[in-house]
Amino acid sequence: MPPKIQISSHLLGFTIACIPCFYYGYYLNKNHKSDEEFEEILREKYADNIQRSRNGRGDMINFFEGVKNPGSNPDVERRLQEVLRGGKDDSKRLYAVDDKL
Repeated sequence: MPPKIQISSHLLGFTIACIPCFYYGYYLNKNHKSDEEFEEILREKYADNIQRSRNGRGDMINFFEGVKNPGSNPDVERRLQEVLRGGKDDSKRLYAVDDKL
């Protein structure tokens, strides 16, 4: 009679837990789309998001150039001053306020 094979419970549990992962990896390896097909799908479904992102990136570059070179762009300077004032048009004195007013 051949000897009995003994498998520890940890090894058996790990093997059973890994089987679905290996099958999923094999499935993805065989059935994935090429990069060109995936890029075409993205362009079809999300063309407006891509264009919006490109426009936003240009605005962001202009903003950061204005931050790097102060005084070069008055619009950026105005936006920075609004941010520094917390979105208020003018700064208000919060101390020594006359209650009669």
